[in-house]
Amino acid sequence: MTKNTNLTPICNCSVNSKRDIRSILFLIFLFPTFWGYMSIGKGQILYLFATFLIICILIFYRQYKIRFPIIGLSLFTILSLCYFFTLSINSFLPQSSVSFKDFSDVARPIFYLFFFSLPYIIGFSVSDTKYLIKTYLIIVTGILVFDIIKFIPIFYPILRLYTLFEVESLNYSRFAGTFCFCYNFGFASLLGLAFCLYSKFKFKYLTIIIYVLLFVLIGSRSVMIACVALLLGYYFWAPGFFRKIIAIPIVVISCVLLYNILINIDIPIITDSINYAERLVDALSGTAQDGSLNTRSSQLSRVLNLFDRNPLIGNGPIKDDDIQIEIQLGYYLSAWGLLGTFVFLSIIAVFFYWANSASSSHNPIISNFSKANRLWIIASFFVGMSTPITDQMRVFQIFYMMQGVQYILYRNRNS
Repeated sequence: MTKNTNLTPICNCSVNSKRDIRSILFLIFLFPTFWGYMSIGKGQILYLFATFLIICILIFYRQYKIRFPIIGLSLFTILSLCYFFTLSINSFLPQSSVSFKDFSDVARPIFYLFFFSLPYIIGFSVSDTKYLIKTYLIIVTGILVFDIIKFIPIFYPILRLYTLFEVESLNYSRFAGTFCFCYNFGFASLLGLAFCLYSKFKFKYLTIIIYVLLFVLIGSRSVMIACVALLLGYYFWAPGFFRKIIAIPIVVISCVLLYNILINIDIPIITDSINYAERLVDALSGTAQDGSLNTRSSQLSRVLNLFDRNPLIGNGPIKDDDIQIEIQLGYYLSAWGLLGTFVFLSIIAVFFYWANSASSSHNPIISNFSKANRLWIIASFFVGMSTPITDQMRVFQIFYMMQGVQYILYRNRNS
């Protein structure tokens, strides 16, 4: 069998790559946004540029070569040009509501490219993947301590570094780790669940049950739906037709038992989360009102109005608009039109293609990471019913960095 000469290391810095993966992940997950002490906008700018600067210092300290993958440059340059084209055209249209700060969105793909390229820059290799998964699971689990201490008054000043919500409010009580918003933390945790599904360790199934309970505590219905979709995707992609048929009643019975156990546990946050999910079912059936559903419905109407105004190139992000669009595809359709939505979905399709292709690798490390990432990419559309999830602070750094890892594994899928 001939040796594939394309499998040489990207750079000679692999000695430090594991240590730097750990440092970068800890930085992304734990660096504060100071939202409880300043506005959301200022906190986001501080977080974004501080983490970017610290990582750049690390890169120069390690003397890594600054190189960006051609595919990454191509994808994100097209996205950035698409944003700039939309904003420029809309600036000259009558009754345009595009503001000067809307043009800051043109820089977003530059940050996407930076985090996508990080694994490439630090010399990430296939052998680092198991360490990456282990580190990710430890951090995602570890930051739950923030949701435990949040109910102890002495820790309120620390929690204000990460959350903008008032103590005892619903959004404060939901589990959100260091992400402030529950659906952002939920999306990050979904990758942890996907990793667990494809990993082999002693307490695997107990860990999966704990993750499912965590999604109840997170209290986001879109995250719960994404969790179900992720589990179904894992189930139907797994080999063995008869095993799948037999497992269906077991899964249904287990879910019913878990539901009945949870509703009978007198823990307010669990009861509130379940009631919150039940309220959506009642609202969809027409037997009750639901504020969140009404909000999304009004946003959908706003999306349709904006899309009808300029369907091809959209209207720009319109940051000064009173109604913020929190539906991911709705945001892209209204802000960037069919053109921007097509470019965005094309990039996601490329990511999915890499993950799907590498999932059939004979190398179990490459295969398992790719299968987990494939499920995570699908889950992004379900969590995207609540927010433009791949654009959110902390989330986009993690998401695009993981896709950068996926690109390297895709290139090395035959190793």
